[in-house]
Amino acid sequence: LPLQELHRQALREAGQPAPEEVPLEKEACLAETEEQAWQDGLPYLAGKYLLYAQRGQRDPGALATSDPKEMVSAMAKGRFIMGTPQSAIRELREMRDKLGVNTFIFRVHWPGMSNQVSMRTIRLLGEEVLPELS
Repeated sequence: LPLQELHRQALREAGQPAPEEVPLEKEACLAETEEQAWQDGLPYLAGKYLLYAQRGQRDPGALATSDPKEMVSAMAKGRFIMGTPQSAIRELREMRDKLGVNTFIFRVHWPGMSNQVSMRTIRLLGEEVLPELS
């Protein structure tokens, strides 16, 4: 059973109600193009996820390359949202439908990142992504 269903089953067996809120936290960097999102987010995520990979939190092949984008791409699925509003909508809908998520929490800024990049992600989430998920 998927973990979410296992959790719901355990709640039912214990006579407890399902939670009203099912939150999901994701790191996100959005732009009008995939290329721009990767260009703006990669310098901040590469170091973080390389450290994770070196500590054993990796998908097969994540360390098989010295290219930061390939390494981060190998670890991206399900970990963070990097791309256009349209790709974010697809990924978040899948998570919402599969896991029953009804609250999204986004980390959109990392040390050293410009406020302009962070604000663009916030704007795109608010104007284009979240309205499609309600």
